[in-house]
Amino acid sequence: MKYGEMPTSTRKTETPRHNRGLRGLPGTKGIYRSLYDGTPVMMHSIDHEGRLLGVNNHWLEVLGYDRSEVIGRPSTDFLTETSRRHAIEVDMPKFVKTGSARDIEYQMIKKSGEVIDVLLSATAQRDEADRVGYALAFIVDVTEQKRRQQEEREAAVRGERDRLARGMHDTLAQALSGVVIQLAVTEELLEEQPRAAKAEMRTTRELARQALEETRRSIWDLHQAPTGGGLLVESIGAEVARFNEGGFRVSLEVEGSQPQQMEPGNGLEALGIVQEALRNIQRHAQVEEGTVRLTFGPEEVTVLVSDHGTGFDPASVGDEPARAGGGFGLIAMRQRAESTGGALRVGSRPGGGTQVESTIPYRFDSRKAPALADGVNSPHLSGEAVPGGIRVMIVDDHDVVRRGLRTVLENPEDMIIVGEARDGEEALEKIPTVHPDVVLMNIHMPRLDGVETVTRMRDSGLETRVILLSAYAQDDQIFEGLRAGASGYLLKDVSSDDLVSAVRAVHRGEAVLDPAVFGRLIRRFVGTDHGLTKRELEVLQLLATGASNARIANELSVSVNTVKYHSGNVYRKLGARSRTQATRIARDRGLLDGLRP
Repeated sequence: MKYGEMPTSTRKTETPRHNRGLRGLPGTKGIYRSLYDGTPVMMHSIDHEGRLLGVNNHWLEVLGYDRSEVIGRPSTDFLTETSRRHAIEVDMPKFVKTGSARDIEYQMIKKSGEVIDVLLSATAQRDEADRVGYALAFIVDVTEQKRRQQEEREAAVRGERDRLARGMHDTLAQALSGVVIQLAVTEELLEEQPRAAKAEMRTTRELARQALEETRRSIWDLHQAPTGGGLLVESIGAEVARFNEGGFRVSLEVEGSQPQQMEPGNGLEALGIVQEALRNIQRHAQVEEGTVRLTFGPEEVTVLVSDHGTGFDPASVGDEPARAGGGFGLIAMRQRAESTGGALRVGSRPGGGTQVESTIPYRFDSRKAPALADGVNSPHLSGEAVPGGIRVMIVDDHDVVRRGLRTVLENPEDMIIVGEARDGEEALEKIPTVHPDVVLMNIHMPRLDGVETVTRMRDSGLETRVILLSAYAQDDQIFEGLRAGASGYLLKDVSSDDLVSAVRAVHRGEAVLDPAVFGRLIRRFVGTDHGLTKRELEVLQLLATGASNARIANELSVSVNTVKYHSGNVYRKLGARSRTQATRIARDRGLLDGLRP
């Protein structure tokens, strides 16, 4: 049989009606051969023993062979061992029985040794004994598509990991930082001011409770749909259902249509307000039912949570968490609403029930966010500058942390809190007005983070000294901040005495560094004795990003086996038993500086 001629069956069959007109046309065989060879899809034909009868030009181009090298060989010779075994043991028996196959995933080997991913479809022609006489296969190279799909999956995993890390940073880490600060304040007050210390203990207890609730909510949110856009009703509906399952009757009423442009963060704050309000009803209203009403307007959603319980006098709830039982919850809800650029109103009277109404804009508008107090936080001079004193500004997006830092720095006679800001943008607006000597600034903030804020301060000629704060010693933005001009870096669990000493030192023109960061800084610039080669360091840094061995091989243009070899050396030299442990050790030793945690 000559290549290009399709074998014919000995079975007598009637030519289909739509093909009968082709029988007498001249040059039909040449037309088919031209289509066969010119089709931009890999095609081959095999006999009943599975040997190649013919391959088209695209098949040869993709795999890199000459036709003389492949004709007569088993088609399975060009599959990887795993694919070959599956084809022989599973797919071929099915194909013999059914006479067709569709989109079977295989891996083929090019002449160069490169492996490609393909989808194979085939159809069989049977003889008079109903045996497969020959088969024609169509093969599509999907290597690039599978690579993109793998990258998308890896990106999704990284995105989810980063989202979880941000969530833990914004809830548990920040709340616990506030607890640590409050405990330090309480310890100082215990001997001389026991009543004040007792009040601080109540505050600390509520902060710890809030941290627990936030952690539970974060874990629960991992299993829920996002609360932005059109899913806000579903998310709050799920929360209402959860309360109902616990025996507390809550009804949900919705007016208007949900918008599609609501920021997820604002949706989360709306959900948090509903959760806190319903918890307050359970604890204090002495009723077993409540109502949640959502009203969607052109630019904002109004959330109303009401009950017909005992009520209270709103004027009795100040800044002390212990007052009126649940006062801390009201403060937290107000902070949630204001963080979105919205507002919260409370209506209640003893015996007349309570209504908590919040307006949450679909998009954050800093112009609507209430300004934080400037120059009125010090108990010493009611906002006037202390002669020769240190003017301090606090910049952090977490109210709990700002409150704790303010509490610590209000006590020293030589310091005054002249202002606060929630992010870098707000800080840059206020610094020229309040003229702080030292700024305590969170390194991770929305809109404008600490590093970029310090950079802009330097470029604008502002000479205010900055101490960066973070919850993590492994934060690689530390070095970027120091290069940008920050005067120091501290962990948020710094003791009260060390925090006050750091502010004084920076005001004198000195630099301050947390001991853990100082060790990393030394290792970064002096070097370490890790013994890793340049290639092993490259593999280590890619391992730390969560990249698969296949992706690392692609990035470094080496084989997967080579990556495994270097990974083994990395684990051995670092004394690690896993990728996670190696990454942790590498971060502690400063080997991953420049990569985001």
